[in-house]
Amino acid sequence: MAGKSFVASALLFFLLGSLSPASSYKKNFLKGNISDKVQAVGEAASSGDNIFLARAVDYALSLHDELGDDGDLDLLMERAAASLNLSSLPPEKREAASRSLGRAFKDFSSPAVRLAVLDSLSSDFSPESLEIVNSFVAERVQEAADNPGRDTMDALVKKCLLVMKNSGNRISFNILFIADLMDVWSAYRELLEDSYAPLAAGAESEILKITDSAGVTQRLKILGIIDSNKKISKKTKGKVAEKMLLEQINTARDNNGVFSSEEDALLYVRSVSLAAACRWTRCAQDIADAFPLACKSYGWRLLGTDGFCALIRDMAQVSCPDTGRYLSKYLDSLNKDMESGAAPEEAVVLSVIKALGGLGDKAAFDYLLYATYLDYPSDVTDEARLALAKLKW
Repeated sequence: MAGKSFVASALLFFLLGSLSPASSYKKNFLKGNISDKVQAVGEAASSGDNIFLARAVDYALSLHDELGDDGDLDLLMERAAASLNLSSLPPEKREAASRSLGRAFKDFSSPAVRLAVLDSLSSDFSPESLEIVNSFVAERVQEAADNPGRDTMDALVKKCLLVMKNSGNRISFNILFIADLMDVWSAYRELLEDSYAPLAAGAESEILKITDSAGVTQRLKILGIIDSNKKISKKTKGKVAEKMLLEQINTARDNNGVFSSEEDALLYVRSVSLAAACRWTRCAQDIADAFPLACKSYGWRLLGTDGFCALIRDMAQVSCPDTGRYLSKYLDSLNKDMESGAAPEEAVVLSVIKALGGLGDKAAFDYLLYATYLDYPSDVTDEARLALAKLKW
């Protein structure tokens, strides 16, 4: 008890020595009970006395060291924090007040206090304050992961997500992106994606690091998350797609020239699809050179017909000078199969012909013309004639 009295007396002495001349609300704060102190804080706020409000925050912090969580003390801190305007303080006092608010966020368990602190910090958010918010949200993510049936998303977490969206860094992105990947807040996915999307441009290395430690199933999910988020830039999406498709190509080359599994082949197809959607032509040559891998994987039934057709279509969307050559060579092999009585799948033939027509590469002329003479279904021969008309001479 003596320790508490000493702390309180020391604080009162500090306040009395630094608040001169003493206005009525200052005297009421020093002499009154908690209710009087709360009222004094309100009067200080009306007067714009932010130096007093910063000291009121420090006073409440010191009492919390002695009393712990207390409803009356919570109210005092809430009102002081909510009223404090950091940007109106001199720089040296602003930094100290910001640190005090950050400490209040950690020390006080009251959601109302923490919300008031975040509102006050938002006018001058520091790296230290962001670290506190990042740590708090990371704890809530872990709590949600450990307790799947518990909804740990509340008004405080939502407020923190807004802070991270506006003032976050790569660590903020990492926390929120992993939360989305883990489905810990699946009911709030739109809110999560909206929160981390503005941070993605500065966190490309973070995404790539996450993919490095992820398995194929998780990579497919990462790709889907990146692809579906309309607020993430095409540049970021293109870089992620390029990294994933190149890794799949290298793995296939080390695996007898085929993808390791159907899931690996699907990851490659979807990576190419994302690159095509972003018009990420930087990897066009790699995609063209890897076409034989895709063909072999299709032949081994590691790549389904739908996926193979989608790959052919997307390959033409991010073309390079060699794209037409690879597709023409493949059409030649399909024509030879048809001529020998081993009719290829119509969907695949149509995909190749449509892609060649879109490219307009005149090197495809002989193969397209030959297709019109073979016993393909009329849909195929009609498409071949159409593609011939589109060739550029």
